Amino acid sequence: MANRAQHAAVVIFFCTIKELLLERFLSAFIIWFAMPTSLREQIEKEYDTHSRRLNKLFPALTANKWLDVISSLHSDGNDFVALNKFFEQASKERNNLVHEGDHFGMDETMALDCVHNLIPTLDLFVALNNLFIHQRRESLNMLRK
Repeated sequence: MANRAQHAAVVIFFCTIKELLLERFLSAFIIWFAMPTSLREQIEKEYDTHSRRLNKLFPALTANKWLDVISSLHSDGNDFVALNKFFEQASKERNNLVHEGDHFGMDETMALDCVHNLIPTLDLFVALNNLFIHQRRESLNMLRK
C-alpha cells in the first residue's frame, strides 16, 4: 500500500507532465512561426510562469482563450473541460504541498485520478498540436504546390 509521499509524487509528476506538454506545444508553435531568437527570448522572460503562459501567451499566439479552445476539441470522447478542472484541482494540491508543506490532500484517490488522466492529457495536447500546428502546416504545404 502506497503512503502519502508516494501519492504526492504521482500528483507532482502529473502536474509537471501537463506543464511540460504546454511548454512544448507553445515552443513548437513559436518555432513553426519562425520567430526570431530575440523575440523568443523576450517571450520566455515575459511569460515566465505556467499561469502566464496559459492565460496570456496561449491566447496571444492562438487568438483564442484556453477554455474556448479545449471546449471545442473532440478526441475519443474525452471531456477536456472536466480534465482542465482536474488540472486545477491537482495543481492546487501540488501547490499546497510545495508552498505550505501540506500533504494531507494527497490521498490515494487523487493519485489514481492523476494516473487515469495521463492518457486524456496526452490526447489533449495531440489535439492542440493537430489543430494549431499540423493543420496549418498542411495548409501551407498545399499553397506551396
